[in-house]
Amino acid sequence: FIHVEKINPFISRKEEYLLFKKVLKEKILPSKEMEGISERSLLKAREESIILLKENTKKQKLNKGNTET
Repeated sequence: FIHVEKINPFISRKEEYLLFKKVLKEKILPSKEMEGISERSLLKAREESIILLKENTKKQKLNKGNTET
């Protein structure tokens, strides 16, 4: 794990985003592995991964509905 913190399970999207940015700035970006990678590119990758996850979840729900007849 990169970061562990006890939080309210009903955290808002904004609060989650701000927490992610904080961890990104304090722990991820300063690491040697992230040298030369911008904060903006990582935030864009996060956004794209969330979109992909939502699309895949919808597909799974549709496929599950089609197999139950």
